[in-house]
Amino acid sequence: MPIDEGTGKPYQHENYSAAAIKYLMSDVIEGHTCNQNYCFKASDIADFLEGRTSMGRSRLWRELIIGHLDADRADYLLRDSYHAGVAYGKYDLNRLLVSMSVGMDPETNSPAIAVDYGGIHSAEGLILARYMMFTQVYFQHTRRAYDHHVKGFLKSLLVAEKGDDSATFPPPTSRENIQEYLNWTDWKALGLLAAGKGGEDGRIIWNRNHHRDVFETKEIPDQIDLDLLDSVRAELGDDVVFVDPTEKSWYKLEQTEVRVLEHAGQESETIQKLSRLSDVAAKIRGINQRRVYVRAENKDKATEKVARMRKSKGRGLT
Repeated sequence: MPIDEGTGKPYQHENYSAAAIKYLMSDVIEGHTCNQNYCFKASDIADFLEGRTSMGRSRLWRELIIGHLDADRADYLLRDSYHAGVAYGKYDLNRLLVSMSVGMDPETNSPAIAVDYGGIHSAEGLILARYMMFTQVYFQHTRRAYDHHVKGFLKSLLVAEKGDDSATFPPPTSRENIQEYLNWTDWKALGLLAAGKGGEDGRIIWNRNHHRDVFETKEIPDQIDLDLLDSVRAELGDDVVFVDPTEKSWYKLEQTEVRVLEHAGQESETIQKLSRLSDVAAKIRGINQRRVYVRAENKDKATEKVARMRKSKGRGLT
């Protein structure tokens, strides 16, 4: 993704969604009969998605799109667990929905989405589902290898098309740019892959011969793990093709602070953080695992070196 000069960070997919609405959907939004009483502009919706709006109680409604209880998160955990054939992402969605409420957040003095006190366990279930899906699916070592290869594959396609080693997708700043971006469909990318395009990473994906993980720290590494990681990188030298930290994952496992509405409807009604009421939520910490990858043909040699290093430092192969 290109860099947003306003933030100094890469554009996110929400920026492209907002641009598609702003530049390509103004007619269907502003001309729709259901919008006659509200007169929303496409730019209003785009700004809302990017968090730049002052429309009504925007903080509350935006939490349904980006928040600890947002609709996207509630959906993809169940959908991903189903299509991946695992049970890790399941939780009691129906109970969570009937437990959701609105209260006044004392920190912002504005309405906020929360769960009723009786829905604490359904919120815990959602948090545990996210934790298990991250550790067992989203940050699974082979899946992360293919994240690396897909990124390299797309980068090679962009460089080949534009003839520029620093090529990126077009920034979401104009109608022409967003139309060009939307032309990068699955069909286009897969067709180029089948045609042998996409450089080394394209060939690796086509042949299913991904880079191999030969060393990983614990999910929450101690200093011994980190020192061993440095030693492994030094020992393997040029055989290391990339080191994968959790913060580079496209999915994030940040500290989850679901709000809980206590004493709803009473004078003593208040909002608390779930971590203050739930030992489960309080004890789930962010994952900080690191992995070292080498090319498939170097796996055996690298694995033997790592085994010798672990043994010499008193750490088994567990």
